[in-house]
Amino acid sequence: MFSSLIREAVDLDLKKFIRGELGFYGRLIGLLVSALFAGLLFYFGQVLLNSVLVNFKSSRNISLLAISIIVIALIIKGVLDEVLVLGKDHTSTKSFQRDESISIARVSSPQTAIAVLLATFSFAYIWTQSAQKSLISALLFSAPYFLVFIRIGRFNFKLIGKNRRYLLVEPTLVALLTAVIYSQIAQTPLLADKRAELFLMLAAIPAFLHGIYGLFCDSAEQREIISA
Repeated sequence: MFSSLIREAVDLDLKKFIRGELGFYGRLIGLLVSALFAGLLFYFGQVLLNSVLVNFKSSRNISLLAISIIVIALIIKGVLDEVLVLGKDHTSTKSFQRDESISIARVSSPQTAIAVLLATFSFAYIWTQSAQKSLISALLFSAPYFLVFIRIGRFNFKLIGKNRRYLLVEPTLVALLTAVIYSQIAQTPLLADKRAELFLMLAAIPAFLHGIYGLFCDSAEQREIISA
């Protein structure tokens, strides 16, 4: 499911970039990128799970072979979708028409934001054993989900509203900045628990700043829609 969402995001970003429909190579790029992101999601999910296990065994370590198998399986699935599903639709001699409607109520719900807050607090408390620091970290990590429900109507952000947004570029920049923060903290001569506390505080800043940027962009877009 995550791979399919990433592929849709890649296709939308590429269409915005080339300002046209995607060809074979454009769809191939989306297929490869989505498979790679799904493999990374599996890897980091296992790392996150291993970080909270009390009795950790070396057998739970994720090998490069396991990740490669997942990525290859997703690529094969994508190729089969292109050949069997999309290809069949394009070569079919019969045309069927039916009305379909998709309605997305919200990008993020209050339940989702609260769930992220509680989950982040739980993991942070396991790592730090400090309720105060865990709460601060959880508020920073969950802030982007709460900011979705806010609109700023008193300010006019014309420059931000004209910027073209890409679904993958922005989170990739956030991830790269977080990786830089992690690399710097890893080289700091501190104990492991102190490093964890420092990382939890600083790693949430890039996502929080991206949430603020998204708030300004959404508010500017909303103002344009109302003005139109």
